[in-house]
Amino acid sequence: MGDELALAVGRIAARFWRVGDRWRHEFRVRPTAADGDERAVAASVEGTPDEPWPASPPLTQVEPVQLADGRRGLLAIGVAGRSHWSASVTADFDSCAIAFDVACRLSEATERLGSTYRLLVPGGGLVIEPLPIDGEPACRILSDDGLCRIDVPMQAIRLPVTVRWRYLVRLA
Repeated sequence: MGDELALAVGRIAARFWRVGDRWRHEFRVRPTAADGDERAVAASVEGTPDEPWPASPPLTQVEPVQLADGRRGLLAIGVAGRSHWSASVTADFDSCAIAFDVACRLSEATERLGSTYRLLVPGGGLVIEPLPIDGEPACRILSDDGLCRIDVPMQAIRLPVTVRWRYLVRLA
């Protein structure tokens, strides 16, 4: 496997690359005849190896997979502190979006869990929307100061527990 992986649907692509012990990712918008060059519109905000609760899942291994229906996807895992993360990333052709399904196995309490993106282009036309799990909202989207945070409610959980959140990233 190389040091860069990408997954695209329509005009949006998620590009993953290794930096130190982590895989970062960004969302890129492909040009139309009028747009010109491909451009990055948002990038994951990563933590450091000594942070038990980084701003985004600490993905240390990312592997391409072939799904049963023929689509390509990415599977990822990682560890920080005493917690373990996993993620699947797929192209959702029905909504022309990149779909994320993330989980974290917690053995100790935290006040915040989720994913964070730095918005690189104000009004870049990117939409991040939560997806329900078992018919219930599993996360909420908060935007402020050029950041978009996907936060998972952490009240009333009993440890140990696996917490899961899902979201789509698409063009407006």
